[in-house]
Amino acid sequence: MAGAWKAQRGFPLVGLLVVIVVLAVLAAVLVPRLLGAGGRSEEAALKSDLHALRKAISLFVAHTSLYPAHLEDLAADNAPALGLDSAGNVKAIDPTDWNGPYIEPVPVDSISGEDFVYYRTPTRGHRVGEVRSSATGNSLEGIPYTDW
Repeated sequence: MAGAWKAQRGFPLVGLLVVIVVLAVLAAVLVPRLLGAGGRSEEAALKSDLHALRKAISLFVAHTSLYPAHLEDLAADNAPALGLDSAGNVKAIDPTDWNGPYIEPVPVDSISGEDFVYYRTPTRGHRVGEVRSSATGNSLEGIPYTDW
């Protein structure tokens, strides 16, 4: 009877190994997802900021018939004096057409931490008023940030 009691004390080695394997499998599945969450949230913020900036630029153009000379003009409290036509030429803005501010505040690129790239002249296939990410490298999906 004493031998049977000793055999049942504690966990059997096989049971302990099964628990360790199950924990390792769970860790292998969950850890990569948790580590990538920061990158996904930064990319989601970048997409959202680009969408908001592009919408603000569209509203600015709809009201003034000109593009903002600088992204900061979107958040100005008073009508900026100058804007850009589609060729990048500087033109005067009629302050009665302006209905800003169009965005508050102008965000920075969540990936690079720097200002967005804003095209003030037609450059290498980019239009006046186009805004792009300033981040280098590729997204988690493999798309260059500069193509967003």
